[in-house]
Amino acid sequence: HFVVLKLIQYCCGDKCSADPECVTMILKNFSGHVPKLAVHAVGSRVVEALFTTVQSARKLAPLKLELYGPHMTLFATSLISNDNNSNNKKPYQPLTLSHCLQQAPEHKESTLDFVRNLLYKGMEKTLYALETFQQLLAEYCDVAVDDKNGALIRQLLAAQQSSTTTAGNPCEHAIHLLSTRAGVRAVCLFVAFGTAKDRKTILKSLKGYTQSGLTHPQAYLVFLQLARFTDDTVLLQKQMLQDILVQKPNDTDKKSDDQEATEEEESPLLELALSEKANKL
Repeated sequence: HFVVLKLIQYCCGDKCSADPECVTMILKNFSGHVPKLAVHAVGSRVVEALFTTVQSARKLAPLKLELYGPHMTLFATSLISNDNNSNNKKPYQPLTLSHCLQQAPEHKESTLDFVRNLLYKGMEKTLYALETFQQLLAEYCDVAVDDKNGALIRQLLAAQQSSTTTAGNPCEHAIHLLSTRAGVRAVCLFVAFGTAKDRKTILKSLKGYTQSGLTHPQAYLVFLQLARFTDDTVLLQKQMLQDILVQKPNDTDKKSDDQEATEEEESPLLELALSEKANKL
């Protein structure tokens, strides 16, 4: 897989240096194998590199449709051709699970089952840090919210809680999902539609990251969501608010006036108030 990673890096990288023939040949070789590779312990790295390196969302559309199941793969030709012929002046919008289900509502149940089983396999391999997996998880949660008022999200979390695998609940890996906007969106939906136990698990996963999370470009949304939906104020104080309300003691007992003044300026609350996200908090 190291050889394939280098091929993707040097043949599909920059728009200027990328060879269109090489890109087409590489994408053609991946056709029909994306679902299996996306949840493979080693192959998932290759799929991640492919989806993050190739700049053209239009060329990746057929491969991305494979992640939605065989029904969507059969429907891909007409869907992509319609988008290409509709209006070339408008910028191409990347395909999403919600958009595909709107075009083919008759395949909704089978498609959601396929994506959910694919997510289960990815959770067993702990692929939470991969951007491709986070994007698929967020797209599934977006559809699950509109369908049955989030019941599918609770089903996804409950199935992993009762599973005998070592992967556990995705809420236990919430910290790894905060690396992208898609992952943050998924965790926010876990908080909103999950159980009290799920929110407690997320709080434990994020303990110690409150200050850095609240100043993060997108992760702060999860902490605001937790403060909004968590009823247990004692748990919220212990697992999250304590990190920014209680200043960590210094190891040295004797401090000069200059050191004390510096520590007051480096108070967690003061640093939070002076951050760029302060007006949103």
